[in-house]
Amino acid sequence: MKLRGCENLPEDRNAINIGTWNVRTLFDKHDTKLMNLLYEMKRLKIDVLGVSETHLTSEMEESFECNGFVVIHSGRNDNIHRQGVAIIITKDLSEHLVGYNLGSERIMSFQLLTQYGPLFVFQVYAPDSSYSYSDKEEIFHQLQHQLNLLPRKSHIILLGDFNGKVGKNNSSNWPGICGQHGLGQMNEEGERLLNFCAANNFSVMNTMYKHRNKKRLVTWVSPDGKVQNQIDFIIVPMDQKKLVKNCRVFNSADIYSDHSLLMARYIMPLPNLKKFKRSPKRFDVTRLKDKQISENFKIKLGVSFQPLLNACEEGSLDD
Repeated sequence: MKLRGCENLPEDRNAINIGTWNVRTLFDKHDTKLMNLLYEMKRLKIDVLGVSETHLTSEMEESFECNGFVVIHSGRNDNIHRQGVAIIITKDLSEHLVGYNLGSERIMSFQLLTQYGPLFVFQVYAPDSSYSYSDKEEIFHQLQHQLNLLPRKSHIILLGDFNGKVGKNNSSNWPGICGQHGLGQMNEEGERLLNFCAANNFSVMNTMYKHRNKKRLVTWVSPDGKVQNQIDFIIVPMDQKKLVKNCRVFNSADIYSDHSLLMARYIMPLPNLKKFKRSPKRFDVTRLKDKQISENFKIKLGVSFQPLLNACEEGSLDD
């Protein structure tokens, strides 16, 4: 039985549901917001979710398990509950987790082991228009620095609230980078994002898909409901666009936020992690009777195996 709203996502055993969501906060005494978020992840079968504005700080445990999920977060180190990012993955998928990097309260990433090689997933929370020019530039400098450290031809997914509008019908000005299904008028923050994508040959995936309902493109709605923007994005390298199968907003997911859940289906087969049984290997120690082999063995291993060599010279190979 398919979930309502998931009809356009193809069934594929080699695919994962990956999304991003600005939840406004996960900080409360009873963890009710976090429990609500994990419930929605289970309901919509989300495997990986990037979260913005967690308001969790570095004083809290950076990685923990909860209700079948692993939560990894990066927050401020001054105990002020602002900003903060997190990536939440299913416990099963965490078996393929290689490691993670807690860059700042606005950027973090983790690496998954896949059959195609390493997959690096970034969650970004960019400053809004109220911040200074230098603050808005700095977040992309940090992101660029982290991307420069990755191996060549890595699989990469950028998730997050970039607080910028890339604009409608911008595909001709930004071919391959921006699709025909952006919203609104491009602003300064959106142009900065597109310039960053152009420099790295990235594509903004939720502008690439046409949907019969405009609501499937809107990621943020003003409190009065009059302003609707597309400021949360899922971004991948151009040569990896075919790995993304659909990308849209799911308005049925509710966490008391003015942002909506953005999700895509990503084709990425995972390796089989079954442990192989290894039969014990027996070494032919009789070869150590040969003086040449014995001398080479002694040179390579030093004095660590000198007792074994002495035993061989005395003819007590069993010992």
